[in-house]
Amino acid sequence: MVPVERGERVGFGGGFTLIELLVVCSIILILVSISMPNYMESMTRAKVARVTADMRSLSVAMTSYALDFKYYPPDHHPSIFRPDLKGLNQLTTPIVYIDAVPYDIFNPPNSGMNATEASFGMASTGKTITQMMQFGDRPKVQAFAIYSNGPSLLTRFYGIEEWPCHAGIDPCPNKVGFLRYSPTNGTKSPGAILQLGGESRSGNYCVDRITPVRGFNPPGC
Repeated sequence: MVPVERGERVGFGGGFTLIELLVVCSIILILVSISMPNYMESMTRAKVARVTADMRSLSVAMTSYALDFKYYPPDHHPSIFRPDLKGLNQLTTPIVYIDAVPYDIFNPPNSGMNATEASFGMASTGKTITQMMQFGDRPKVQAFAIYSNGPSLLTRFYGIEEWPCHAGIDPCPNKVGFLRYSPTNGTKSPGAILQLGGESRSGNYCVDRITPVRGFNPPGC
């Protein structure tokens, strides 16, 4: 019988004790908890970059549409009562200005956030053909805004149907305008990611709740 010195391990020489395994697991968990916030932040920044790129593509399509029709497509979603209001989908048919309207990654399909269109929001001064032919209602300001609610998933674009016009002298006490997203306030801070086009500095609305934009503001623009 081979004598065993006190303190010498019996069995496999390369094994770990239970305490050693617990120490290793604890170190791994600590490292994961340290790296996870950085990983999530980088994921959010990547999503913001993708949204920004998709909105630029839509902005190019909107500009091409306006060159052909002399106005931007009207906003809002189609309905039983107003099938002529097709929003961004007007960029895909009957003339293809963009192959398909990209999904807003912060408003994915089946998310429940927007039951009618899992895409970017749009505000536009464009009028439908019916409005212009029957009522002579042509836009006096040519402007559009494409927006995403951003990482916070909260709507920060107010008075979409009125933008960029507002009846009040000072628009900022009233909710017509938007709060812009800024990652310096936190990657998941509230604010709209925006792509503006046309005469977006016209009209009368509020930016970031405190800065008024006062330009050409004809009634009913």
